[in-house]
Amino acid sequence: MAKPIILAVNAGSSSIKYSVYEKTSSTSIQLIAAASISGLTAPPSKFTYTLYDSTSGTETEKSKPTEVDAPNHQDAFKYFIDFLSNGKGRKSEKQVLDLKRISVVCHRIVHGGPEPKPLIITERELDHLDELSDLAPLYVFWMSS
Repeated sequence: MAKPIILAVNAGSSSIKYSVYEKTSSTSIQLIAAASISGLTAPPSKFTYTLYDSTSGTETEKSKPTEVDAPNHQDAFKYFIDFLSNGKGRKSEKQVLDLKRISVVCHRIVHGGPEPKPLIITERELDHLDELSDLAPLYVFWMSS
């Protein structure tokens, strides 16, 4: 059975960064991919990625910044998913991983108020975050759109 995957997303005001981890044991994870798309508010958007061996953590493949057609956060996320599932933007265009292996997705929120720990996002938590969106409008723009 394939090991579970954790996808960590950090959407900022003009870029999105992604980290993909493989759960290697009950208490440890290993970074297997990192990617970013920058320039979302000041084109051209550029995509970069680095892949790592899941056993040793050794870098196995690294890209140079490449211009991509991703003028906004939604298109940038679609591009990243296509990168993972179909190898879009890779030298070999080989799949990075089967999306069905992703068991957890987490997202860093720039200002979650007085919350000192990770939360599962429910409708109530979304309403709470929406109330806080004025504290960092460039980073939580999606709350009010």
